[in-house]
Amino acid sequence: MDSLKYISNITGGKVRSQNLLDPNFNKRSLRKAIIKDYKNLDIVIDDYNEVFLISIRISTDWVFSINIPERIFYSDIPLTLDNFPYVIYFPDPKEFSLKEFVGIFMEPFLRKIQEVDLSKNEGVFVYKNGICFVLNNDRLLFERFELIVELVNNNGEIFHKIKKSLSLHKKNLPEKFQFLLPFLKKLDISDDTSRQELSEEINGKEKEVIIQHVGPLLGEIDLFLNSFGDKPLSEEASKLGNLAELVRELQLHDD
Repeated sequence: MDSLKYISNITGGKVRSQNLLDPNFNKRSLRKAIIKDYKNLDIVIDDYNEVFLISIRISTDWVFSINIPERIFYSDIPLTLDNFPYVIYFPDPKEFSLKEFVGIFMEPFLRKIQEVDLSKNEGVFVYKNGICFVLNNDRLLFERFELIVELVNNNGEIFHKIKKSLSLHKKNLPEKFQFLLPFLKKLDISDDTSRQELSEEINGKEKEVIIQHVGPLLGEIDLFLNSFGDKPLSEEASKLGNLAELVRELQLHDD
């Protein structure tokens, strides 16, 4: 059975082709399911052959991963918790209170994660503006999908407010910027105050990765944005501009 099409059909979603490289898996996704307004959530499922990545937009002050390390922003320092079966990875455990983390997440979120029954190469990535569930291809069952939807919807207090995401299309970006698509999705900050706060909170490893990838392209990004003239920016161009502003803020704090 084609699990992606099956879940897409049940939820009223659509399967679309794409060509997206994710550094966490070092693999390309050639198709995705776009599911809009399912139980008040907009969801994207990327198919990486061996695994599926279920992405839901949220807002939180925390960055960490569960069971497997996250490679883009270096959530790769392991910590274990009493009576919790999975390893939790953080960018830098020194930058937060473990007691506070346990108090916030253990009962409403981490306990419930166990119902998803993660295998050794499955996991969860939590970013400041998104949560992603990594599931094996043969374990993307509708029952597990529903558990994930329920888990996110029931934790509005932890994740503040749930934001609906807009689809981004690689074809709407020049080829030289297309590899930045994962950054556009994960670092969507548009207002000056939030951008400044994020730039101050990002740790050294995250900052280095972002600047390394985006910094050399800032001039070319400006030229691309200016090419729109008086026409409105596309969604992709707008988010690319937001990313460029964030990188400039990071470089300012780095000096």
